[in-house]
Amino acid sequence: MARKYSMRQRSTAVEQTRQRIVDATVQLHNEKGVNGTSMQDIADRADVALATVYRHFPTLDDLVPACGSRNMEFNPLPTESVFAEFDTGEERVAALVAALFKHYERGCRPYEVGFAESATLPAMARLMAEVAAHIEGLVSAATKPFKPDDKHLGLAAGLCDFRVWRSLSEAGLSTEDAAQSTAQFITTALRRTKNANRNA
Repeated sequence: MARKYSMRQRSTAVEQTRQRIVDATVQLHNEKGVNGTSMQDIADRADVALATVYRHFPTLDDLVPACGSRNMEFNPLPTESVFAEFDTGEERVAALVAALFKHYERGCRPYEVGFAESATLPAMARLMAEVAAHIEGLVSAATKPFKPDDKHLGLAAGLCDFRVWRSLSEAGLSTEDAAQSTAQFITTALRRTKNANRNA
């Protein structure tokens, strides 16, 4: 029994150290970016030996996904539940855009780092591609009442991008106003397409 307890304690300690490293890395990446953060920086912030960092995360390919998962624990992506109760396309799109833009507002800095460093870090590019695929799936589900073609589905997904929220925010719009305006633009375009297809 004592051995099992000791093994359990060791496992807990290892997991706590791993989590401390991830949390330290998330903080540093938000402050300095991924390329601006060294493994020694992480070791110092987490108060562990450099070898300990490498033992848990030998490369950035191991570390970046762990940080991405941690960011999503702090600020989860919306799911289909945000619009599932609505029947009309207009309501579904409005609910999704509002949820996404609030998500972007809460997680602005990690998204800025992610987009800025995707070009040079394959692990970051893969992570951002996974997020984009999730959002595209949500947009596809939310817009089903409009029966959009691929072109207009792509338009809707593009307008739900983080960079759209940030541009509108920098232009002085509140997150709520930005979401409302974007949702109206999307639904107007999709409604026109649906009507055109019906009349064709």
